Amino acid sequence: MLKYEFDPRILDIRESENENDAEFLIRIPDGSPGLAEMRKVQHHFEDDNDYTDVLFYLYPNHEFKVILQREHYADFLAELMKRKLLRSLEWTD
Repeated sequence: MLKYEFDPRILDIRESENENDAEFLIRIPDGSPGLAEMRKVQHHFEDDNDYTDVLFYLYPNHEFKVILQREHYADFLAELMKRKLLRSLEWTD
């Protein structure tokens, strides 16, 4: 299992499960540098060859709904960490 922490001044993450998928509601506060980095995360997954691995839905006020297949959960969190959108990411038992 993966455990992560984020800085609420950069973004807010709410995670839920939907059958075989994981869903994230991510909100970026106004003025946060996280918006540009979150768009890089989006482009990373939209530019790969698997078009259904991670789906992004954009809402007003810098909100992203992200739906991803369970097998891409670690990849998604690692990409958030790479873009410095997470404070920490670790494996737990």
